[in-house]
Amino acid sequence: MAELLERKLPTDCVFAVNDAMAVGVMTACRDHDVDVPGDLAIAGFDDIAPLRDVTPGLTTVRLPLERISALALGMAVTGDRDAVPRVRRSRGEVVVRASTPGR
Repeated sequence: MAELLERKLPTDCVFAVNDAMAVGVMTACRDHDVDVPGDLAIAGFDDIAPLRDVTPGLTTVRLPLERISALALGMAVTGDRDAVPRVRRSRGEVVVRASTPGR
């Protein structure tokens, strides 16, 4: 993120692959005097518990991790190694917080 900021490329939003990386993006923005969310919107993925200590609050995607874990375990326990790969889908929930203002 620091390199992206140093290049001064026009960027409106960064959607990090997980919340920990999004917090790193927020840190790089702070170090480069970039206002979040005024200059750059940031979002993450996971909705990890430590986010309550992050300012501004990080927009994220919350997943039903217990349900996903149960599905994965069920597939692993009942799986046939020669079987066709199976897919299970699960919906996430976007949790909008202060790091992504309406534009």
